[in-house]
This record gives sequence, C-alpha cells and structure tokens, in this order.
Amino acid sequence: MNTIKREDIDRALAGDTSRLRIPFVGTRNSRGYKATNNCYFVDSSGWGRAGEPALTFNQFLRVLRPGFAYAITRAGQFQVYVQEYEKKCRLARSLHSG
Repeated sequence: MNTIKREDIDRALAGDTSRLRIPFVGTRNSRGYKATNNCYFVDSSGWGRAGEPALTFNQFLRVLRPGFAYAITRAGQFQVYVQEYEKKCRLARSLHSG
C-alpha cells in the first residue's frame, strides 16, 4: 500500500488513473498503517450515478486526501468498501508534537 500524492489525484481527475493503485487487503492488517475513521462505499461497475448510495469514481476521487493510503476491504458485485489509512509514523509525530 502506498500513500496517495496530490499529483496522482489530479491526474486521475483528468482521466489518467495509471498511477492510482488501490489494492484489495480484505481484513488483513496493513503493516505500518492505521485505519482512519473514513471508509467509503464506492461503485466499481462504472455504471453508478450521483445520488445513489455508492460514490461514483469521480466523487470518490474528490474525497481522497494526499498523504493517506487507500485499500479495498470488502467487495461486492458492483460496489467496494475503500478504507482510508495513515502511516503509523505520521501518527507518532502528530502525538509528540501536540
């Protein structure tokens, strides 16, 4: 799992998703990362529309935050759950600086 960069998000919004990698991790703990409170229900079929319960891909791209990592934790036929993660070292720095 890798953290997302602003340029990756901008490129994806412009149509180039080649650098945007969101792996499937299931229930496995990702070493070096801690889940945040943000988990997104996202359409994976390409047929979803705004206003439906699942975010469209473009809506999902707009909630991504640079410096965070994302992974699929559950997948259905037409939707996935994408969990947001932050690096544990980032957490330690913010706890010590406060």
